[in-house]
Amino acid sequence: MDVKSNRLFLTSEDEPVVDVFDLKTNKLIHTITGIKGSHNVLAFPELKNLCCDGEASELKIFNYDTYE
Repeated sequence: MDVKSNRLFLTSEDEPVVDVFDLKTNKLIHTITGIKGSHNVLAFPELKNLCCDGEASELKIFNYDTYE
């Protein structure tokens, strides 16, 4: 969770995604796809990075603002 940016990042046990929710509106604002087996999301807004783990000790780093 990133309280300053009002975002909640949720991983899925069933789907290879991370869902991003707006904490003010409680609405889904984005879905990051292609992340199989993710259990952890670390947000580093000051570095503009979003780190997600995956299968086989994989680490994927996304742009914090664009999710690319």
